[in-house]
Parts: sequence; structure tokens; C-alpha cells
Amino acid sequence: MYLGNELVIEGRSFRMAGALPLSFGLFKRPQGHGYTLVTVERENPYYPVGAEIRGHEFHYSRVLSWSGSDTDLVFRMQRGVGIHGDRDGIVYKNVLATYTHIHALGNPGWASALVRNAVAYRSRRSR
Repeated sequence: MYLGNELVIEGRSFRMAGALPLSFGLFKRPQGHGYTLVTVERENPYYPVGAEIRGHEFHYSRVLSWSGSDTDLVFRMQRGVGIHGDRDGIVYKNVLATYTHIHALGNPGWASALVRNAVAYRSRRSR
């Protein structure tokens, strides 16, 4: 939520970092709760297209406005709420932002992808 444009709590708006094209609202009741299952449909820094990822979500916030494009969202929700419609997983540069809390042991590819991205970033910076 910090990377979004704003956070609205009880009618008051608070500016956030503005890196991602969405605004969030915070509510008194959960807006997403339970196990999730997503399919990776688009390129991203961490998971191969076609992979199924299991996780969970438990959040009191939801997206109030979205000004991005469908190509920014790389996951299709098979189960769960996600960010927008039946989609989750916003990719912006090397960031993958999701409502799905990805189960690390059930999806071990994230660790090698994180190292691969760090090495690539370091080599770009040292040029």
C-alpha cells in the first residue's frame, strides 16, 4: 500500500509514495481472507509464465482506484480476491506487488530469482 498513490482511512486521504497506479481504502472488516491460487500469465522478475502459485491473503484494504493497464497485472486469480478484478501481481520495474502472500516453501523458485535479479542489478550498476 505504501507504493500506491494514496490510502483512504475513514474518509481521510493520506498520500503514499506514488510508485504504483492505485489507491487503497482501509476498512473495519477483512476485504480478502483465505487461501489463494494464482496462475502466472505474463512475464515478471520472479516466476515463469504458466506456473501456479499458492498462498493466502488476509487484508483489511482494497483497491479503490486503478489507473494501470491489464498488462501490468501478471497473475490470474483462480481462488482469492487479488488486486483488480480477477487479477493480482502488479509488476513495475523489478517490483512484484501482490495481495497474495506467497508461500515460500511451496514456491521455492523465488529464492533463485531474487539472487538472479540482484546479480543482474549489481552488474548493471558496476558498468
